[in-house]
Amino acid sequence: MILYFSGTGNSSYTAKTIQSVIGDEIVSINELMKKESKETLKSNKPFVFVCPTYAWRIPRVVE
Repeated sequence: MILYFSGTGNSSYTAKTIQSVIGDEIVSINELMKKESKETLKSNKPFVFVCPTYAWRIPRVVE
């Protein structure tokens, strides 16, 4: 499962490119936050996280 956070669209583009290569499910962290979703994400495959870095850190909302 590919989980991504994108502020400007670049990480979204990267996540979708990875998805096209490996064919795994893709989930937007932005959309999960908007829905205030409390669901538990499950996958038989490893989780892949895609997000930008700001000043050598991931965004606080992703932490």
